[in-house]
Amino acid sequence: MKANANKKKFTKEVVNVETRCYQEKLDKEINEDSVAHGKKPFTPQTKTETKQIKVSTTDPESGYYVKDEREKQFAYSFHTACDSKGFILATQVMGEPMFMIATC
Repeated sequence: MKANANKKKFTKEVVNVETRCYQEKLDKEINEDSVAHGKKPFTPQTKTETKQIKVSTTDPESGYYVKDEREKQFAYSFHTACDSKGFILATQVMGEPMFMIATC
């Protein structure tokens, strides 16, 4: 869903890329299982990855999306859940691209 934002008015920001919010819990469980089976626990990676994104100055909650090779715009990712008759049961609107969002 297109945002009410000018695609030429933005600032660039550096953000951390969160690929898995459950990574620490997973590493802990793997190490516990390794120790239980008499194996040596591994050292978890602590490397953080960053990425530069564009943030709209007119609508900062929107995300910068590339629709195809030529069309770039600020927009919202809009998800709906419908029943068999087409009635909308639930919606979720997300501004930033989902690969950059991590909620635990």
